[in-house]
Amino acid sequence: MTFQQATEIRLHLIQSLRINGLSEVTQQIEIALREELEQKERLVFNPKRLLIFYIDKSIEILESISNDNFEIIINKLNKAIESEVPIEDIQIQLVENQGVYSLRNLPSYRPIIEELKEIQNIILEDNDTSPNNNN
Repeated sequence: MTFQQATEIRLHLIQSLRINGLSEVTQQIEIALREELEQKERLVFNPKRLLIFYIDKSIEILESISNDNFEIIINKLNKAIESEVPIEDIQIQLVENQGVYSLRNLPSYRPIIEELKEIQNIILEDNDTSPNNNN
C-alpha cells in the first residue's frame, strides 16, 4: 500500500464515520492522536501508521459505545444483587438533557467493528508482505 492509498482510505474512513452520525468518534480519535503525539515527542506517523492508528481507535471507541455487552452486564448485576425483582434495563439521564435513555436501546456496532478488523488485517498483512513502497 502506498502512502497515497493509506491517506485516501483514512480520509474515506473519517468521512464515512461523519456521514453516518459518528463524528464524535472522529473527534475522540483526534484527541487520542494529539495525546499520543504529546507523550512521544519523537513519534512520527507516516500515512500507513496513521491509518492503522485511526482503525485501531475506531474499533476501540465503537466497542465502548456498542450495546454488545448489555445482556452480560445485566446478568452480572442480577447475580451480584440477588434481588427478587431482576434488573431488566439501565436508564441514564444526562445532566444537560431532560430525556432518559435506555442503555438497552444503544445500537450494536458489531458489523462495523468486524469490517474494520478485516480491513485492518488486510493492511497489516500487506505491510508484512510488500516491499517498502512509500509512493
